[in-house]
Amino acid sequence: MAEGEEYIQLQIEDDFPAIRRHLSRAGGERVFLLVPPDCVGLNGDVQLRLLSRVLSNAPYRLALVTSDWSLFKRAERAGIAAFLSLEQAKESPPENWAKPRPVPGSLLRKRRPQNVSFSPQRGEVMLLVSLAGGLAILALLLGFLFFPEAEIIISPLTSRLERNFAVIVDPLASEVNEEELTIPGQMLEVELLGKEGMPTTARKDQPSTTAEGEVVFINLTAEPVIIPKGTVVSTSGGINIRFQTKVEANLAPGYGQQLAVPIAAMEPGPAGNVPALAINRVEGGLSYRLRVINNQATSGGTAVQVPYVTLEDKNLLKGRLMQRLQQEGYTSLASQLVGQLLLPGYPELIVLAETYDHAVGDESGALNLELRVLARGIAIREMDLSTIAFSLVQAQAESEIQILPQGMEFILGEPREEDEKIILPLTVRAQSMPRFDEVQIKNGILGQPIPQALEYIFQELSLTRQPQVEVNPVGWPFMPWLPARIQISINLGGG
Repeated sequence: MAEGEEYIQLQIEDDFPAIRRHLSRAGGERVFLLVPPDCVGLNGDVQLRLLSRVLSNAPYRLALVTSDWSLFKRAERAGIAAFLSLEQAKESPPENWAKPRPVPGSLLRKRRPQNVSFSPQRGEVMLLVSLAGGLAILALLLGFLFFPEAEIIISPLTSRLERNFAVIVDPLASEVNEEELTIPGQMLEVELLGKEGMPTTARKDQPSTTAEGEVVFINLTAEPVIIPKGTVVSTSGGINIRFQTKVEANLAPGYGQQLAVPIAAMEPGPAGNVPALAINRVEGGLSYRLRVINNQATSGGTAVQVPYVTLEDKNLLKGRLMQRLQQEGYTSLASQLVGQLLLPGYPELIVLAETYDHAVGDESGALNLELRVLARGIAIREMDLSTIAFSLVQAQAESEIQILPQGMEFILGEPREEDEKIILPLTVRAQSMPRFDEVQIKNGILGQPIPQALEYIFQELSLTRQPQVEVNPVGWPFMPWLPARIQISINLGGG
């Protein structure tokens, strides 16, 4: 947005007081008033004349931008700078936007010289009177021809139609190309930083206490055997579970001598709880001098449940944060739009940095993520869309059918990319009416009494109700004599 420019986007439901409030808050030197078709506050010449009066005292210059052809022409007649597109308005020099303020009548009156005597002769007086009378009659005739103006409001019999198209959105294009069905697209970007956390969802057993028990050592020699503290014994079936003696022991000499010694599992957890007779191996140099056996099961080995990070946790957390950043990106990009629409499916999120505070498998009850992303979207101008949609629908309509730009609706489909361009499915819903010859209608009512003119129009056109007329000056009984002073407007609201 250039310095000193301000954009005011009206809504269809904005009435004239609301428009006036918008304008009272305008702070730019150049104001672009973006008016949608069928805007309530500017649907008649009275409101446009009021707007012109407001602008005559405004400290800024205003350009009215609308795709509504009827409003465009009426605004021009009211002396308001009107344009059919924002580009046209920007290209027009601001000094051409508004007519100069009217000079007060008192400044136009010249003072009569104080010391000049004037004594006309009788003939001169009669000549002046005759001239004045002639000029008055001429003024009346010219006023009868040129001064009256009328707006005829018709409510045509309409039908709804729906058409499907595919248009091309090209970020490199600068203007609409109706032949190639191309409209310009603008790439918008914003960088976002988001943080999100969540509890981990998985649990696993964490060994807690060690199993303990007792084994019996059997002497295989005739000599005494010293069994050091920490002597390792184990099971022999499947996964070997290892234990070690808790104390030093002295086994008496003689083959078959026995001695019970306390043991504890070398690893904590339930795996150390083995059944009786499972421990039968002596590790190390004593294995040739001793046999070992546990007559009773070992016990006391336990585990606790602890949370830990899984890949599913990371994917779930990233999905949540990406969804939130998607909404934040849409809100941020939408705030940059002026008379534009963001294409469906956007913004696209490009991950620039992704940081977790834990890796997969870490024991933790929570997982946190920080994401830095680039939100990218493509916007199109509403007026460009209206222009090409109206052209497409009118081209497919029958020759005797006229498409009405008022109330046209668009449904944007999911875009797809092809060769660096974007194919946008587009559904257009519009109203149509039987085509009529506006010149013929105007010529048929020139100078006619108003009731007669309205009846003529009602008979010639397919209308849902009698036409209405607004004449200036109010109370003038005849239609204007010049076609240029007659405006025909279409009302689809029935009001």
